[in-house]
Amino acid sequence: MRGIKKLRGPALCSIAATLLLGSGIAVGSQHWLITSTAQIKPSVLKLLQGATGPAGAAGQDGAQGPVGPQGPAGQDATVTGEEVTGPTGATGPQGEQGEQGEQGAAGGFDLSDIHYRPSGNYVDVPAGDVEYVSAKCDDGEYVIGGGDYGYGIEVEASYPDHSWTGDYPEDDEWEVQAVATGPYTGEVEAYAVCASSS
Repeated sequence: MRGIKKLRGPALCSIAATLLLGSGIAVGSQHWLITSTAQIKPSVLKLLQGATGPAGAAGQDGAQGPVGPQGPAGQDATVTGEEVTGPTGATGPQGEQGEQGEQGAAGGFDLSDIHYRPSGNYVDVPAGDVEYVSAKCDDGEYVIGGGDYGYGIEVEASYPDHSWTGDYPEDDEWEVQAVATGPYTGEVEAYAVCASSS
């Protein structure tokens, strides 16, 4: 017959299976083994995805890794700042007066240690001449002053003088330098004011 192509074996079997299933005719059961998802159409494979399962248990901590290499040294930081002096504060209140201190020990100066030592005799001073007269302190005393007695004279100088004991001078004399003022012979005597060293 025209218009009807001759069907080959596989196509014929597919049509026959469709007709049998559509007509409700029982066909012996067959089992198909699927060994690869390539055997399933992609559109069908998408429909076969199941629900997301529960999260699995956390895995054990891994071993500690090795220490990394030392990094390069950092640059030295330099911090500079200006010193700022603040204003002078106000003067604080005056403090309280301190307690009175204890009375000090009595001074070592005693009038009983002062002695008058005259030269012991008058010395003649001829007219127009100059004479030197000395009064000496006792041993252990120091000269602290002096003067003279006389008449018909003029004292040109009056001063402490040194006497020599060994290589060192001692201030233990008072000396007077006198000159006669008239045509007659004058007289002069010196004296020393001495203090004990004790």
